[in-house]
Amino acid sequence: VEVAKTALRHGADYLGVALPGEAKELRRAGIEAPILVLGPIEPNQAHDVLETRVEQTVCSMEVAHALEQAAARAGCRVDVHIKVDTGMGRIGVPPEETLEFVRALNRLPNIRVKGVFSHFSVADEKDKTFSLKQIELFEQVVKALTQGGISIPLRHMANSAALLDLPQSYYDMVRLGIIIYGLYPSIHVKKSIPIIPAMTFKSKILFLKRVAPGTPIGYGRTYHTKKEALVATLPVGYADGYSRLLSNKGQVLIKGVRAPVVGRVCMDMIMVDVTHIPDVSVGQEVILFGEEPSAEEIAQLTGTISYEVVCGVSKRVPRVYISP
Repeated sequence: VEVAKTALRHGADYLGVALPGEAKELRRAGIEAPILVLGPIEPNQAHDVLETRVEQTVCSMEVAHALEQAAARAGCRVDVHIKVDTGMGRIGVPPEETLEFVRALNRLPNIRVKGVFSHFSVADEKDKTFSLKQIELFEQVVKALTQGGISIPLRHMANSAALLDLPQSYYDMVRLGIIIYGLYPSIHVKKSIPIIPAMTFKSKILFLKRVAPGTPIGYGRTYHTKKEALVATLPVGYADGYSRLLSNKGQVLIKGVRAPVVGRVCMDMIMVDVTHIPDVSVGQEVILFGEEPSAEEIAQLTGTISYEVVCGVSKRVPRVYISP
């Protein structure tokens, strides 16, 4: 909700969500801007689309008929966007079937086709060959629709990576994702827009203890202190979204100094060696990731992507929104 409000304040005129429930949350918060649900729905969710006043992605006639019937009962029209599968292989109408699909939708009196769109699968990679092929396929679809006498108001395809590297895919609208949160999609895209991470994952020192050389730390005794050490325990663990894969290799930031994670990451706690940091105390702030260490760094250590790192912070972690 806070991200949506911030985007609208700074000039966005459309919002996109993955799920109908997310759209409901935005409406309950008083947001009246157009909302496109990018994910598919089941036919029995058609009433929710009308109730929430959203625009719905459609790529099957079964869902289209359900929306038509719900709209007819409500005495209104529903706006839909057609997803074309140009190479993602996830959801969408095959390019060669799109013209007939749209014609079929146009025969439904309570359906209005407001948009046609596709999604890149490798726009964040250095080699843009396949992405350019996807653009070509999408433009062939749009051309076929135009030649068939069909005018669709909105065409959209660009994601965060395409915003940086593929300006020819901007069309009528761009769909920004990860870059909104101050993270680049990958190391391969142009860094032409200066950004800073919007999210900082913080904890604090809960407990301090000085231990002798050779002291085992944590489950499995996977770490033993090499010398006398000061070990801090933090009240955060994999149940909060701090990956167990960071056991014995993650680092946190305390007073501007990095401290290594020692032992296995527990469900609710982690231990870090703070021997080298002067004047540490219980209650001291600890940065798990943000500007440093970055979500990208955490992703490299855990063999994933920054998207998963930030999405993985669980709901039990309080969110505090700070205006820039």
